[in-house]
Amino acid sequence: MDINGLLADVAAPVRRWKIWFLMANQDISLRYRRSVLGPIWISLAMASLVLGLSILYSEVFRVDFHDYIVYIGCGFLAWFLIAGMISEGAMAVIEAEGQLRSLPLPIPLLVTRVVYRNLIMFVHNLVVVGILLVIMNFRPGWEALLAIPALVLYAITGLLLGVILAPIAARFRDVPQVLTNILQIMFFLTPLFWLPSQTSDRRFFVDANPFYHLVELIRGPLLGETPALLSWGFTLLSILVLGLLAFWTLAVSRRRVFLWL
Repeated sequence: MDINGLLADVAAPVRRWKIWFLMANQDISLRYRRSVLGPIWISLAMASLVLGLSILYSEVFRVDFHDYIVYIGCGFLAWFLIAGMISEGAMAVIEAEGQLRSLPLPIPLLVTRVVYRNLIMFVHNLVVVGILLVIMNFRPGWEALLAIPALVLYAITGLLLGVILAPIAARFRDVPQVLTNILQIMFFLTPLFWLPSQTSDRRFFVDANPFYHLVELIRGPLLGETPALLSWGFTLLSILVLGLLAFWTLAVSRRRVFLWL
């Protein structure tokens, strides 16, 4: 095992930060090139989805519309970030196939590009949630500051998952489709548009869901609540496990990924 080369790959996002920074900004620019509204479409898409589901499910669940739309908005804000980092992170190597054929870019650097790109989109969606909180006259309080360390944990989680999934997806091209299906299932199994209290008899299925704890780390502070220690602990433990898996995956795949393109 080439320890020096492996450590250089791990440090690449810090040492060569200009590469992923410029690539991610270019991705956003190209995605909305010749669009009249540009990145505003991200916010409009989320706003329409939150409004539509709130109107429907507030009647289905018989809950107050004003509280429910804030609950859904904050939950979707967190979900779109983590789901985007997972699905796009798995495509990080495949997406950069052209660059990899001419430049030796480490996998962590490519994944950091995806994480940063999704953080930019998160800021766009945050504008929608901020406007929503103002319209509904909702004041989260100082607890909202807890969303800042939560974002750091999100970025670390997304980076580690990308390092694990990107080379696997390059080797087995069915992986992105499998992840898409898994995320669709988890979207309905995670309390995003339904309340955890509605499963009081089967609370284990909520507490054992890692996506629930990730969502709570951002949704809770924005709703004026302090996330439970279980959510912090579960997320930190997940990061530790993912870190070990990411290090092993990178050690195995860093020399082979170019053969899988």
